[in-house]
Amino acid sequence: MKPGEKSREERIARYEEMEHYIRTELLPYEFVLTAAQQDELFATVRKTLEETSDADLFSAIIRFTVDETVDRKIGAWREANRLNERLKEGGDSPLGT
Repeated sequence: MKPGEKSREERIARYEEMEHYIRTELLPYEFVLTAAQQDELFATVRKTLEETSDADLFSAIIRFTVDETVDRKIGAWREANRLNERLKEGGDSPLGT
């Protein structure tokens, strides 16, 4: 290990901290993710964290990176959920016609 480099244990602890942040701050409140969606979300975030340098992983900037990653994943699911709700309610066509 190089001087200043974080250990595997330190990195794993940081990954777990970020996963807790996602669960408490970023998961949607207006709909529930399926187990498969949660697995996909956390796998994507974990991959992003593993590819992040120590300097970024252990800085405040990592929250922005995690926020963007989560927003990208959940955005499509949120929109699909909205469309499904509209269809269930017998509302407008999903294309707005």
